[in-house]
Amino acid sequence: MEETKVFYFIPNIIGYIRIILACIAFWQYNSPFLFFFCYALSEFLDAVDGYAARLFHQSSTYGAVLDMVTDRCSTSALLVVLAKFYPAWMNLFNLIIAIDITSHYAHLYSSLSRGKTHKQVDANTNYFIRLYYGNRNVLFTLCAANEAMFLALYLYNFYPNYWVIIFLIIVLPGGLFKQFMNVWQMIQAFQEMAETDQVVYAKRLAELKLAEAKKN
Repeated sequence: MEETKVFYFIPNIIGYIRIILACIAFWQYNSPFLFFFCYALSEFLDAVDGYAARLFHQSSTYGAVLDMVTDRCSTSALLVVLAKFYPAWMNLFNLIIAIDITSHYAHLYSSLSRGKTHKQVDANTNYFIRLYYGNRNVLFTLCAANEAMFLALYLYNFYPNYWVIIFLIIVLPGGLFKQFMNVWQMIQAFQEMAETDQVVYAKRLAELKLAEAKKN
């Protein structure tokens, strides 16, 4: 069928490769070299698929959702592994997972309901959200720092040395700011959905009043 061509768009094929790499990584999560290589490559390809979508004019809703779901699943799975390695921090990792999924799901739903992808924002959107999604360098840097922060914790379980600690210290500010953006994005998305609901509610109320007036 004609519509199934979207499944074979170049950025979506890259997305499938990302999923395969992530599956290999988590299947061998106790092999630090293999895990780090496969997971890091999967995350790097996250930037490549976006570039391919723009280069070949193959942006799609399917691709946007595939990209978002792959990101959320891989990050959540890494945090589950970290919870196994650092059980004392389990509640913190659970909270990060909950905020991450809620934030991105709410943002994606809000964006798609307004006919946009999750990386398209309105001019009147909050400054931080516009900076986050409007500047690819900022988006890439914060996302990379966030994943690097978790990978540093992963590596420290196997190699508790100063080099890993230095690596963690370098990426920590960016990773923490990404967590701040997740919270801000969640608040913004819920606000946008509430505003949309308010417009729909006001329209429905006006229609009911008009219908009541016609009856009288």
